[in-house]
Amino acid sequence: MITLITYAISTWYGFLNKSHVLQINSLFKRAFKYGYTYVKSVIKLEQLLRDYDDKLLTKATQGNHAMHNLLPSPKSTCYKQLTNTRSWLVIRLNHTTQKYIHQ
Repeated sequence: MITLITYAISTWYGFLNKSHVLQINSLFKRAFKYGYTYVKSVIKLEQLLRDYDDKLLTKATQGNHAMHNLLPSPKSTCYKQLTNTRSWLVIRLNHTTQKYIHQ
């Protein structure tokens, strides 16, 4: 039953409204209560979606997956932390509410 619901969950999950999600979660809860699932605890649709997406991304980043060539090439970025060498002073004039910045 869970495999039928999770089939292509990434594509159809966005079309569900909150009441549909609650109904599916209720179905999972009843299935667990009566022993129709193989899992050890009650599952939720949102958790299934996260697990499915994580599994798909892991598989797609491997070189032998059909979607691997659709991904952008990996980049190595090196960020340099900037140091603040200037001190800034904010002065508020009495007659206006505008702020002026001076170095």
